[in-house]
Amino acid sequence: MRIGLAIIIGWLVLIGVSSAQEIPSLPDEQQILVWAQPVGGGGGSLLLMGAGEPQTVLPLSSSVSSVALCGVRATSPDGRLVAFSVTDGSTTNLYQMRDNSPRLGILSNNINPMTCVVGVKYAPDSARVGYLTWASPAVGAITPVARLLIHNAETLALVGNFENVADFTMTEEGASFVTMFRNAQNEFVEVGVNVWDGTSTREVTTLVSNQSDGCVYASASVDRITATQVMVTVGFRCRRGMTATQYQLYSVDLETRIATLLLQGQAKTQFLPSSRTNQVIVAPNGEAVFQLLPDNLRTDSGVLVGVQLSAPVERVLLPGAIQMPQVGRPPANSLPVLSSDGRWLAVVVNDANNNATLYAYDLDAATIPPIFVPSSSRGDRFSGVQFTGDSGTLFYLAGTPEVNAAFVVNLITGVSSRLARGRFKLEAAAVSPFTPTAALVDSRTLTDGQPRYDTLVMLDLNTGAVTDLLVGADLSDNRVRDRVSFVPIAWRKPAN
Repeated sequence: MRIGLAIIIGWLVLIGVSSAQEIPSLPDEQQILVWAQPVGGGGGSLLLMGAGEPQTVLPLSSSVSSVALCGVRATSPDGRLVAFSVTDGSTTNLYQMRDNSPRLGILSNNINPMTCVVGVKYAPDSARVGYLTWASPAVGAITPVARLLIHNAETLALVGNFENVADFTMTEEGASFVTMFRNAQNEFVEVGVNVWDGTSTREVTTLVSNQSDGCVYASASVDRITATQVMVTVGFRCRRGMTATQYQLYSVDLETRIATLLLQGQAKTQFLPSSRTNQVIVAPNGEAVFQLLPDNLRTDSGVLVGVQLSAPVERVLLPGAIQMPQVGRPPANSLPVLSSDGRWLAVVVNDANNNATLYAYDLDAATIPPIFVPSSSRGDRFSGVQFTGDSGTLFYLAGTPEVNAAFVVNLITGVSSRLARGRFKLEAAAVSPFTPTAALVDSRTLTDGQPRYDTLVMLDLNTGAVTDLLVGADLSDNRVRDRVSFVPIAWRKPAN
């Protein structure tokens, strides 16, 4: 279907250039949530695209600069909910979509961009959704602590509101989270480990910095290992003794309220809250813990460390240059991504020579070397890195903005396969959580000398078949007019 766009009453509407044509049917009655915007500005819309005519979900102003999923866990475990942000000028709003309903829910208005760097987190049963929010929406206002807000995912009613939170993990019952508290000198000297059961909150234990050496905390993170045990990592620095930045890994028993120090190590540089270089990730089988820590190469890069809990010794898996976020600047490569079952972790390393490598770690087999895919050429990027809904395949785009291709890695065999070549938008890819399909945007030309135009395509991740869905231009009379840019956000399907 070829479409043009016009601005009517300040927002985008579709005008059918070829209304007799329809979008091909998508697998399993799915639809794709797409940001469509006229090239050159002038407003846009969020559209639901499936069989038949696209449906407007949210009209957008000409000042909208970003529409994106809110973190790497923006889709609920049951696949029915998805959270995304819309940045309009200096304001970022957080929305939730249920199934394929065009009626969006608003989780929060005017959030700090850091909210979606941390990302929303859904409860395992998809009944609640939580996120961190800062008092100021300004990028420069990011601190190690924020406010944790938890909503009923069905009604969007606020059911939890907690201050001074550094990190959290959602549980079947409620949430576990770590808080940080200051002394009279405005330094963080205590870290609280907390449990919320959906009704009441209790501070299970408190970690206190070494006051005699003038130690202060810089960050804290938490992940659940069992219903009665969490892992906590704290970053700190001391004025006396060992003055380099350090970290400690604790196991906390939620019933006995005992925190056991498993490991203490040295970080290469300071912890920056805006780059998320203090993350603890527990393997699903509970046998190992993985930590993303800061390196001393860039403010948006990190180190990956693995720890076997049976013998807690630091094992450096990747010594540095892992692509991490930096608020206010798009990453050169994809950020760390976890599979939906929590078993696989994918990271991209970009070394000092601008050579990128994609790694996929099986967290349940921490001693086995990872799957890795080196870039074909210096300067190539790995973008759009995502796992399929069954956690069996890793999708990615590799290359430059001008020349690239779509690939998949079979996580059982470790084999990487090229599926399609094109000039795909590296920042615009959405993998379905329901079927092995991806939505991509291919930049094409009609004839030499005419401008490029977007085409929204569907890629079958099993066969490599590419199906054109929407052409973002009027191509009549062999001319390119009324161009529209596309960014696929998420796949949706009707309620069962």
